[in-house]
Amino acid sequence: MRHEIEMTTGKETSGVPCHLCGKLLAETYIRKHVATVHHDIRNHACNICEKREPTGAKLEEHIMLKHLNEEPQHGCPVCPIRQKTTPIL
Repeated sequence: MRHEIEMTTGKETSGVPCHLCGKLLAETYIRKHVATVHHDIRNHACNICEKREPTGAKLEEHIMLKHLNEEPQHGCPVCPIRQKTTPIL
């Protein structure tokens, strides 16, 4: 949904800016963002190839993309982007 709002308005959604990059995020997400994006903490390991991801959702996405070869199922109603998962749409 956030992607759709940004595509239709041309503006980022509201939130608190990250003190390192300025990205607007929900206040409850700032600490996780800093840890995973700026400190590159990756606590979730793939049991097939041992690649490490910052979140369980990213690990699931990795498995779908790299090991299950699933096709994109989710499309943005505003632009032609298609994703295998919906978190960015």
